[in-house]
Amino acid sequence: MDFGCKHKFTVLFIIPNELLFTAQEGIMNIVKVEDLQVGMEFDASVFVEDDVIFVPAGVAIREKDLKRLSQWGVVEVSTDGKPIDHTPSDVKADYEFFGLSADSDSVHFYKNAVSYLTDIFNKISRKESFNTTAVDTLADLIIRYVREQRNETISLIICSSAGDGYAKSSLNCAILSSVIGVFIKLDDKQLQDLVLGAILHDSGMLRIPESIRNKNGKLTEGELKTLRMHTLYSHQIMAKELYYSEEVAQIALQHHERWNGTGYPQGTKEREISQAARIVSVADAFEAMVCERPYRNSMTGYFAMKNILSDNSRRFDPTVVKSFISSMGIYPIGSIVLLSNSSIGRVISVHSNTPLRPELMLLIDSDGTEYKDGSGLIVDLLQERNLFILKALDVKSLAGKT
Repeated sequence: MDFGCKHKFTVLFIIPNELLFTAQEGIMNIVKVEDLQVGMEFDASVFVEDDVIFVPAGVAIREKDLKRLSQWGVVEVSTDGKPIDHTPSDVKADYEFFGLSADSDSVHFYKNAVSYLTDIFNKISRKESFNTTAVDTLADLIIRYVREQRNETISLIICSSAGDGYAKSSLNCAILSSVIGVFIKLDDKQLQDLVLGAILHDSGMLRIPESIRNKNGKLTEGELKTLRMHTLYSHQIMAKELYYSEEVAQIALQHHERWNGTGYPQGTKEREISQAARIVSVADAFEAMVCERPYRNSMTGYFAMKNILSDNSRRFDPTVVKSFISSMGIYPIGSIVLLSNSSIGRVISVHSNTPLRPELMLLIDSDGTEYKDGSGLIVDLLQERNLFILKALDVKSLAGKT
């Protein structure tokens, strides 16, 4: 499977015939290729000849995709879904607001990865077997993108509307875990294990009744006990069903343990908890706060970071928290902030030693001029000492969302 990578990141997932995504049983919708348009998305994967995936669900069709069909002489494709009701310009505007190109490598990779993980989690939910080679390759790609296109990849966590649910959350958690792992210079094996554990850490939630995991109101004591079983289920899935090492599976088992020993399922504390699990714990908590859940609105990156900073060694390893702050900043990459001269900017880079004075790209200057497509002036607050951040702003209100 091609995750939309180019240049040095070009990776083609070579998948044996028995591992190809297959269409669900039932009547498929036939779509003529002449009716497909650049930017069109479907709410279910689109197939060529029933068993070869053309584009995953929620991924926009690109011009080169249509050219590929023409070269193959394909006149129609099939899908269980239907076109998603929004225009390509709506999607593009989301990314442009953050100075990102909707056609960039990292955007395509992110959207394709969410769609691919959705398929994987559906298989886990149905207890279907699958080959884990592509998951291993995905972990490797996440690490490469964090190393080579770090700032843009982190920005996608805040701005992207691609997909939802456990697939998107798991991808975000894996990206953030990789950011920490790279910052503290884990070796290649440790980093690969960390990212694999982050990708699959909540897989056990798929074995919890939907009525419990998506409940809006307060959980009963019995429901809470059932929900907490997901760490045990995740460990079982990773160790017994997918045959990952105990080091990787332990990340899922321990990611809800607390530094002070009050977590679950075993009440382990401090360095009894594996380092990788301590990293995923911080990444998972931040991701849960900045991304929407059915029961609450998302926090801005600043308030999520402030929340983690105020932990005072209760839930989180203070060393991991320090590394997270140093690598992400108090105003994380992608955050939209109001400056003291009334201009508005997007954080594009942070200084690990001065996390309150990041580098910004202006979206609106002090005169009210708006800049799109990443054309705004770059302002480094470490150099511009007369400017400072007044507050973080809600991203969705500025992006024109409800």
